[in-house]
Amino acid sequence: MLCFSGNGVLNIKAGNFPVHQQKMQGFVVGFKGSRIFCLHIYAMQAIDVPQSASLYKYLDKLDFNNAYKIACLGVTDNDWKLLALESLLGLNLEVARKSFIRIRDLRFIELLNVIEEARKKPNYNQQLYLGDILAYQGKYPEAAKTYSGAGHVKRAVEMYTDLKEWEQARKWAATSDAISLPDLLRLQAKWMEEIGDFKTAAELYIAAGDVLKAVNIFGEKKWLEQLADLIKTLDKSEMASLKKAAEIFRVHGQFQYTIECYLKMGDYENLLDLYIETQQWDEAHKIVDMNPKMELTKFYLAFAHWLAVNDRFDEAQEAFRKAGQAGASSKVLEQLTHNAVVENRFDDATYYFWMLSKEHLKTILHKEAFTEEDRQTLELFLLYRKMSEIYYAYNFIFKYTEEPFTTLTQDQVFNIARFLITQLPDDTPLNISRLYILFALAKHAKDLQAYKLARYTYDRLHQLRLPPHWADQVDLATIAIKAKPFTDKEDLQPVCYRCSATNLLTQKGNQCLNCKHEFVYSFYSFDVLPLVEFYPEDDIPDEEAFKLIDREPPTGITAAHSEAVQSLTFTEGPSETFDNDPFGRLLDLYEQEQRQEPLKVNREILLSLKKTEVFIKRWPSPSLKTQYYRSMVPQIPVILCPSCNHFFHEEDYEIASIQKKRCPVCRCPSEL
Repeated sequence: MLCFSGNGVLNIKAGNFPVHQQKMQGFVVGFKGSRIFCLHIYAMQAIDVPQSASLYKYLDKLDFNNAYKIACLGVTDNDWKLLALESLLGLNLEVARKSFIRIRDLRFIELLNVIEEARKKPNYNQQLYLGDILAYQGKYPEAAKTYSGAGHVKRAVEMYTDLKEWEQARKWAATSDAISLPDLLRLQAKWMEEIGDFKTAAELYIAAGDVLKAVNIFGEKKWLEQLADLIKTLDKSEMASLKKAAEIFRVHGQFQYTIECYLKMGDYENLLDLYIETQQWDEAHKIVDMNPKMELTKFYLAFAHWLAVNDRFDEAQEAFRKAGQAGASSKVLEQLTHNAVVENRFDDATYYFWMLSKEHLKTILHKEAFTEEDRQTLELFLLYRKMSEIYYAYNFIFKYTEEPFTTLTQDQVFNIARFLITQLPDDTPLNISRLYILFALAKHAKDLQAYKLARYTYDRLHQLRLPPHWADQVDLATIAIKAKPFTDKEDLQPVCYRCSATNLLTQKGNQCLNCKHEFVYSFYSFDVLPLVEFYPEDDIPDEEAFKLIDREPPTGITAAHSEAVQSLTFTEGPSETFDNDPFGRLLDLYEQEQRQEPLKVNREILLSLKKTEVFIKRWPSPSLKTQYYRSMVPQIPVILCPSCNHFFHEEDYEIASIQKKRCPVCRCPSEL
């Protein structure tokens, strides 16, 4: 390299290349590297002159070694980078490495390491790595063409995939059969998920044939309409996608789409479970009929529980039997009863207790083979029937106390409360408040002039813990009642229609104190009905007794009888007295002899009875004796419910059943 000056021009000559000139004042006296020492008049100056021009000339000649020597004299970082890249493209790896080290470009140094290792292998492809070099420089179209020329189109696709240039990636992928377009679509879809474009990702998964992932995206984002549109395009071969879609629809309550998925899959077991869950029993039965070999225990159990909850216990029993759990119906009924009591649904509790008693009575089939177990079952029947009556009556008191308005009369509330006091066992049933009963009884006893009963009831109230808002009221009433006579109004005292004895309002139990005859109540107003119980003599079977009673009434009396109702209408004619009434004379005889056992009548008396005056309680089990009652005051119309065997005043029964057309106790359909 030669450096000289003259005529205000600096000349630098490198090798055989033309002289490089630039303006400069003074004379060159020496140079070192890229620094020139120049004398100008009397001053010595040091001027930095880059060797870029000389470097470019050597690079044009591809003389990388001399170019490197020139660069060492002093060039810019950009010149070093140019030298490194040109050397790399010229595959002068030694100069390239030194240059990249000089500018500390670790990325290209790693590439050099890869190329050097590849050159040691027999299958080295120089064009492939030239493509890598171009890609590292950002010359992607040139790199892709180089890859393609080297027979590695996949490398070009991978490059554009890494760059997220999906159109270019698909363009190059289409030029080679060795590249799977669905795989490329999956990669793009995954990237769309990463950037939050889930809709496009789902579309790409569908295009790639990966429907399950699209279903998962629709489910996670709750895009149920899009999922429904997708499901319509699928067939049975997409089992996994259909199953997942069915799960998503089911979780979100889209049962119609869930059914569509199960039908496409032919998955009748899950379809049956869905019908059970949604209580579509008609559709469920169709599935059962189509697939009789399926495991149907779960179906029949669920169906039986539903039937029981909806008061269809006869059908529920059959369903439990088909499920192989015939005894489960009673357990379900007991749970329903408990829930109704706890939730203060005493009307439902009444019905459930009645059904429990009915279920237990059905299990006693043969009176001749009466066992200890049958005896216990019979006791349960009587217990549940009594609980049904108690909760039925308490429902009136509870509503009277809790609700602001009532349709009950004073007499009705008084009678109901008094009935409950006589019927409640010492261990008060669940959720029944003696406080409510005593409070209602005391209040109306005072208003109806039953002062003795009111005083007795207020004394009992003071033994209980009163609510704060009742305490003053009860205290004032207790003081006020002491100013009243210690008597009860005679019209309120129950009269026994067997012995005509008047009983005390404060007495315990439900029997006449004189003859021990049980009072019979109308189960709406809870008035004592004019009914006397009797039995045929032991040698008279029930069938014969029925025939003796079932005869045409005497002249002057017209009887009306229906399956659900017995009523009596009188026309003009002579009235009977005990003088010509064998039944009445028998009552007189029992009273004179003070006999307290049940009244037993012979054939003659049975023949004399009018059919319209006799009520017969027939029980579905032979373990219970048939009960006979005679109305002592035929002018008072009485109705006997044939299902639960409870008596009502005809007017009371009409009022109680006018809305729902059924018995208020057992819910048996009424014809009134």
